[in-house]
Amino acid sequence: QYTLGKMYHYGLGVSKDFGASVRYFTQAANQGSAKAAYNLGKAYRDGQGVAVDDTRSAAWFRVAAEAGYGKAQRHLARRLAKGRGVRRDDIEALMWAIVAASKDVPGADKLRDDIRLSLTAEQVKTGVLKVLGLEDQWAQRIRIHLSSKLIDQEPFVTLPTRFNNGWGFRVMLYPKIRKDRWIRNLVHVLLLDLINRAGTERMFDPPAWLIDGVWQEMLQTSLVDPSLSLKDVVAPGQFSDPGMRFRTWVYNEDATHMAKLTLKTLEPLSLESLLMPESYDFDDIRYRHSAHLLFHGLLTQVEGVSGMQQFLREMPHFLNWQTTFHRSYHASFPNMLRLEKWWALQTAALSQYNPVRRADMQRSLELL
Repeated sequence: QYTLGKMYHYGLGVSKDFGASVRYFTQAANQGSAKAAYNLGKAYRDGQGVAVDDTRSAAWFRVAAEAGYGKAQRHLARRLAKGRGVRRDDIEALMWAIVAASKDVPGADKLRDDIRLSLTAEQVKTGVLKVLGLEDQWAQRIRIHLSSKLIDQEPFVTLPTRFNNGWGFRVMLYPKIRKDRWIRNLVHVLLLDLINRAGTERMFDPPAWLIDGVWQEMLQTSLVDPSLSLKDVVAPGQFSDPGMRFRTWVYNEDATHMAKLTLKTLEPLSLESLLMPESYDFDDIRYRHSAHLLFHGLLTQVEGVSGMQQFLREMPHFLNWQTTFHRSYHASFPNMLRLEKWWALQTAALSQYNPVRRADMQRSLELL
């Protein structure tokens, strides 16, 4: 029956008849033929012998995939990733793509990498929205493409394009990029999209301290970075009993715990070096953690998250971010001197940082 279906489908020894091929494929599939089920999936996808029906196509691809047919597993993975004829499920899509790639099905390895990329990007997007207190309003203006080679010796290249209704961004990503660099650069592109939604003629690039601040705040509150290890979020405690079971303390109450712990040993940057660096070094952990401390501190001011949202919203309407900053945080920092005093207090307290015994700002001022 399967062979007859193929003969009618391709016109081998008989007149080509898609309707007849579907009938024979159906009979064979109902008796357990995975290849026949796969061909039915294609028939309903392409409308050959039957009306186009994405739901039935996906259902037959699933029958063949669960029977172990590699090509059907790849097709099912793609449909699950796009939500075509089936409810979108990136996790299940990744599972089927991995299975298909393990069988060397052509195109399955690229599909697997694309789905992994999509999953990570979705997690980072969710984390950024959470940090900034924003709703999901993405308009699919960021397109990420895997590149088989470095572009200008860079593993991550962003290509902005001006449209009538705003800016779009195409990212060329080299698959062997370091995970921490990939996450940080993706945060940068997401901020570019948020800031430039007003569609002004000039594209505004966010300052480095804001990018690193959002990046680190997201990692410490959402934990979306797949490269995070246990020691990044857990500080070792003591042996809790004679059985030598190890006790750990998880510092999820203070998002800046890692920054404070690092800067207690390494001297934090001055405000001038942080806000106006001569150059940016991705591997400079002092800059990374100082930026996080600054960003998190801004969220705790009277302006709160609303102040940060205003900062992002108004940034492209001024020639520099400093003007927007003072407009957004005027109540807390009416001038630069007030900001420098606040930063000095923040950094001076690091030498006495004790993650077990904490006091809020008011109590710290009283103690001082």
